[in-house]
Amino acid sequence: MDLEQLGNLGEFVSGVAVVASLIYVAIQIRQNTRATQAATLQEVSRDMREQFSPKPIVHQASRKISGGEKLTFEERWAWNQYNMNTFRMYENQWFQHRRGALDAQLFRGYQNHIYLTMESPGIKVLWENTKTGFFHPEFVVHVEELLKTRPELPNSPLGTAVRND
Repeated sequence: MDLEQLGNLGEFVSGVAVVASLIYVAIQIRQNTRATQAATLQEVSRDMREQFSPKPIVHQASRKISGGEKLTFEERWAWNQYNMNTFRMYENQWFQHRRGALDAQLFRGYQNHIYLTMESPGIKVLWENTKTGFFHPEFVVHVEELLKTRPELPNSPLGTAVRND
């Protein structure tokens, strides 16, 4: 084997090594993407469990609002904070979906929560008073569009979703 053939063989081996490296990197990126998506879903699920296990004062405030009673300062603060955290959780879901870290079908289900949340007494007023300046403008547009579409909600195992038409 002469020097030219040896050089050609070296170039061929180098080319194969580069292709193999690129395939390896592509596999690693795909695995990392899947791991990121799984971690995001886990975080969103944890956030929802925590958020929808409110403190007793929030339950008390909710009962009072539903009954038309006036809230104490502490109840109003806890109620507003709870709902602002709920909106922030929804905004995070929206953001993760936009970045491709949250599956579209799962995201659609989470978006039904927004609609159900807005059906609760006093929530629309809080949203109207806080949407500008507290949340990403594109998220606000997303929520407003979602509210216009009035999605068909499935029956819940806890009872049928009720609309106030």
